[in-house]
Amino acid sequence: MNDTWLPAPVPPSAGGLSAHPNLLELDDDLALRHWLDIYAVRSQATWRSYRNEAERFRLFLRHNHPERTGDGQRWLLRDASELDVLLYESALAGTPMAGVLPGLVCTPVDGKGARRPFSQPLQRSSINQALSILNAMYEHWRVPDNHTKRAYVLSNPVSRVRRSTSRSREQVSRSVPQEAIQAMGRAIDTAMGQLIDAGEADGLALARQHRRRWIFALFFGLWGRRQEICNLRMNSFQRTHSGWQVLLVRKGRKEQTLPVADWVVDALAFYRSALGLPPLPDKTDASPAIRPLRDNNRKHPGLALSAETLYQEVKRLAMETADAIDLGALLAELDPHTRSLIASQLRDFSPHWFRHSGATLAINAGLMTMENASKMLGHSNTSITASMYYHEDREKLRAGLDQMGAGLFGRK
Repeated sequence: MNDTWLPAPVPPSAGGLSAHPNLLELDDDLALRHWLDIYAVRSQATWRSYRNEAERFRLFLRHNHPERTGDGQRWLLRDASELDVLLYESALAGTPMAGVLPGLVCTPVDGKGARRPFSQPLQRSSINQALSILNAMYEHWRVPDNHTKRAYVLSNPVSRVRRSTSRSREQVSRSVPQEAIQAMGRAIDTAMGQLIDAGEADGLALARQHRRRWIFALFFGLWGRRQEICNLRMNSFQRTHSGWQVLLVRKGRKEQTLPVADWVVDALAFYRSALGLPPLPDKTDASPAIRPLRDNNRKHPGLALSAETLYQEVKRLAMETADAIDLGALLAELDPHTRSLIASQLRDFSPHWFRHSGATLAINAGLMTMENASKMLGHSNTSITASMYYHEDREKLRAGLDQMGAGLFGRK
């Protein structure tokens, strides 16, 4: 089945649905434009991401309802049911519940290449994000328009499906203990030492370890998202009277200045020295904070590392650390069961886990207040931070239960 992945780009409308008070019958195209107008003025990246998700769901509905032809396809989104959403979730996960979908081919607007949005199963976090976007869309459509006094939909088919997946458990599952982070740092230092001992001090492999060490420090020290880390320039780091700070460009192009820990500054100096640069940057150094190992792009010299390359670099580090833990080369002081659990977690590790792990450690160990952690994460309020990263001290709970049951079953 061939279909269009995205509709032709259109400029934001003057007033969405409200600009058409005499329209007798709204359809998906107009309702989508009204919803997306909100994000078009805030962030083109968010607008594009939300538009892509809406169109992927609409493509799925076209496949799932071949009986709806002609004008019937104008209201596929409006008439979607909870069962449609369940099948869509199944299709994104690559399970057979939704049938065989890899054959769905989407042609981008520019006509270059083709996309197969259901050819590879998505991770649970990506599925949660897709459902969250659709949930926001339907919640917007449930609100009556100011002029027409009509809501585009009467109910939200995504809400119950989304609630059935425990997002809080998902956030906790993407957090690793401090020992895992320490093991990753040791893995980098060990690899670097082995290369130097082997006489490869100027080799490409050593340059990769220097860069990996800096990437590691950035993600764990700043709790930034991949694109936020990619956007960093050397002069994003500035010294002030109160210490070093960094300027992060958050979602929606919002700028935020955060303090930088001394150990992150030390990692920056170490990385720059490895590149043959002065240890610390000045205000005129607008080069990327993370450089490719080889600058092969003559048209765009000094191009920053891509988000995908960052992802793969962190994945490789995590996998290599997990292998070393399984072999007993790292965390040998821990019991075999704990080592096996940490290694298993690291095999699922991605850059975003640094964010979750750092926040979880700082909040639950009392190293940072909820307000400060929320600021570091770039959250709009502390309730978001608390719901995602704060959980009760399990050791205290366990100790309390042990005390309650003291003397039972022959235990003292």
